Amino acid sequence: MNGKKKILFVKIVNRNLGDSVIADCSEYILDKALGMRGRIMCDIIPYDISSKDLSVIKYVDAIVFDGGGMIKYFREAFYLRVIEILETAEGLGVPAFFNAVGVEGYDENDERCLALQKAINLSCVKGFSIRDDAVTLRERYLADKSVRVCEVFDPAVWCDRVYDHAKSKQRKKVIGLCIARARLFQDYAIEDIDHDRLLDFWTGVVDILENKGYTWEIFTNGLDSDELFAKEVLSVIGHGIKRDAPVEPQQLVSMISSYEGIIGCRMHTNIIAYSFGIPSVGFIWNNKLALWGKKIGYPERFISPNDMTPEKAVCELETALKNGTVTLDMAEKSNIIEELRLFLEENLYGWQKKSSNIPFKKSVLQDKMFSIALGSEKGLFDGMNTLHCFRRSFSNGFKNFETDIRMTSDRVLVCVNSWSPDTYRALGRERTDSPNERMSYDRFMNSRYYGCYIPMAFSEFLKVFSLLSESGLLYLDLGKPSPDDFVEMLGIVKSELDRYRISLHRVIFRTQRKKDVDTIRDFDPEFRIAFQIPSDKWLEENGETFEKRLSFALKRGVRDIALNHSQYTKDRAAFLKKKKVRVIIQKANMVDQIMDDIDLGAYLIGTNRTSPKELLRL
Repeated sequence: MNGKKKILFVKIVNRNLGDSVIADCSEYILDKALGMRGRIMCDIIPYDISSKDLSVIKYVDAIVFDGGGMIKYFREAFYLRVIEILETAEGLGVPAFFNAVGVEGYDENDERCLALQKAINLSCVKGFSIRDDAVTLRERYLADKSVRVCEVFDPAVWCDRVYDHAKSKQRKKVIGLCIARARLFQDYAIEDIDHDRLLDFWTGVVDILENKGYTWEIFTNGLDSDELFAKEVLSVIGHGIKRDAPVEPQQLVSMISSYEGIIGCRMHTNIIAYSFGIPSVGFIWNNKLALWGKKIGYPERFISPNDMTPEKAVCELETALKNGTVTLDMAEKSNIIEELRLFLEENLYGWQKKSSNIPFKKSVLQDKMFSIALGSEKGLFDGMNTLHCFRRSFSNGFKNFETDIRMTSDRVLVCVNSWSPDTYRALGRERTDSPNERMSYDRFMNSRYYGCYIPMAFSEFLKVFSLLSESGLLYLDLGKPSPDDFVEMLGIVKSELDRYRISLHRVIFRTQRKKDVDTIRDFDPEFRIAFQIPSDKWLEENGETFEKRLSFALKRGVRDIALNHSQYTKDRAAFLKKKKVRVIIQKANMVDQIMDDIDLGAYLIGTNRTSPKELLRL
């Protein structure tokens, strides 16, 4: 049992790496606030705000929202997640704190705003530190004026400390141009700055920079829609460099810290630049940028939509380059730590532990759980089947793994989800319209998922697996190949398993087609098979029943049945237990789902959002 108190650290996880930078910096700040005493007493439990796994809250003793635009309702749906978290926390008596969050507007006639207001006035909310517009929070949102509200700087001002290892060691004489999506201004009701005007703006900026002798590069914070428009801008310009999209926050920080100066749309491009003392110019598509500029003493460097011209942007940049940037001293940055420390002192230390513990031992979780597609990369990139993900999953306590295997055009087995258009896009490759197109082995292995993560051959995976996991199971998905390809793939798999001395009893083949069961049985009766039964809805629509599918498997000696979590009810679990069937749950990402499936007797449970190590911390 874990006797430590647990802090649920709620963060925003998406492809806009500004949010990832906030999360990394806030976790660093939380660690500083805990100090040695707190680190001994507490565990930090990361939580993706979009996961909707509210069941985890009953296992924690406090909640900290990591920062960013948490108190807003106009764009995105974070406010719904905030409401759900706070309502659950209120029912369980778990105190919550908003750390360095942004407050983006208030409208008494907007039901979304009023629902958010009601939630942040719940008694579980013990305090706020605010990066901007604390006045609106105090005067409009909060009914209880005694609730503590303190003004702090954005967590990303700590970038110079958090990413000291990643910052560029040498600054280039280059101006970075951070481009955001074409509809950004219009999405915030600034209709005059549309797609065409932004194209004209950026091409105008480049013309002026080149005429003045500056070198420039285009980059983004990683968001797909930003990337799409950035590529269009470069195409219209007709020359120059666009940096590859960053997929890790340290890549974004390294990129930004390498520039002499920056003209950028994204708020956290400007904040990261500021933390390293790099002059930057931004644009006010949201009032938070105006408030940021005022807060750091450089309001003129954030240009209003009415004044947004290439001439103005370059002029302000040159002035900023001439005058430099004075960053915060340690005292100005540190009050964010003190506010967190105060919350912890008043609401965590000294209080009896309230939360539950996960009721299963390490050995049970490791035996039951398997990592889907070898694991997820920080909850952002699923289904890559890479060595990077495998090593991360192994370090997080997994010993059982699922991987997808497909054949290349030159008959080599590789770990890849499919040869679909989505896979080609993720690998940065062009694909013809042929539905059966497969990459060659060399082309696949020389690709990179999202420009960063290295693909893996099946043989390479087995070699590493055989060295690291002595008793774990392999759950293999060979897809739906042609009959001849399927037999060939089975032969290669068996040969590779023999090569690395991996027992057939440690390998389970998942199949969705009845004919594949017979093919595998004919090929080698010792191969273990998991027959997947489709969803109840699919069965009904196709005139089949669960019992008929199960009977087919049992008549062929198949004792492993793959199900979706929703299919594994209490009654069905009892029925399958009587039939001496082992149930493999395809995916269960929420804590209570995993606990329920173990209780019901599942043999294996797949997940790509949590791990044995993370569950044991609960």
